[in-house]
Amino acid sequence: AKPIILWAPPRSCSTAFERSVMQHPDTTVLHETFADPFYFGEDAKPRTPDEEADAAIAQSGLARDKTYDGVVEEILGFGGAGKRVFTKELSTFWQEEKLVNHMDKFTHTFLIRHPEKILRSYLRLQKKEGKTTFFDVNEVAYKELMEIAALVKSSGSDLVIVDADDLLANPQAVVGRWCELVELDFHADLMTKWEPAKPKTWDKWDGWHEDAAKSQSFKAPAHSDEEDELPDFVKEALKDFMVTYTALYAQRIKV
Repeated sequence: AKPIILWAPPRSCSTAFERSVMQHPDTTVLHETFADPFYFGEDAKPRTPDEEADAAIAQSGLARDKTYDGVVEEILGFGGAGKRVFTKELSTFWQEEKLVNHMDKFTHTFLIRHPEKILRSYLRLQKKEGKTTFFDVNEVAYKELMEIAALVKSSGSDLVIVDADDLLANPQAVVGRWCELVELDFHADLMTKWEPAKPKTWDKWDGWHEDAAKSQSFKAPAHSDEEDELPDFVKEALKDFMVTYTALYAQRIKV
């Protein structure tokens, strides 16, 4: 069976979803493999210089010499021994010209979250000043998520879209349905509860996965800043993201 990609914007509960899939006895789980060629090497996407972001990325544990073609081959190479490969990738890392010819090698699925919740999570993380944490509003990447979804749809495949609020409200039904749609056996007892852990693959981004590492189930931590006034540039971005989010939300898995 084809490897599964879960495409998601940052701060969307995607690492918790990945943690759930890690519990499955028949999966090999990879983590943000396209980050390496997105930020470094010959395929790196040019960035507007930003002191905070550039310093954070420089301190990441990313490989400096990978290409998108090479990473695709690596993902495909993890198959075998009765294991289904799953990789969680941020829509931030999408570069159409690098990946469009590889689309049919994967089963593509999507996780979305209300953009205001994503942006508040980003702002919260920025205040913590983790070693590799930064806030770049362009990396929320809803436009890229829509581009990937359009390509999947045009290929004749059904869209498999999970909304984070639905996932948190009813994990058993949502993960169960997702498993059904990607043709993976659902293990309810394993995939909805787990022990706190920080897999080695998360080390490449120190500070980003603290909530997921402490988690034992799909439960959003409560925060006291949910009514705080958002900065103007964030409000502007939110308007743009809502258009795409609303279009994707209408096509989500309903349980």
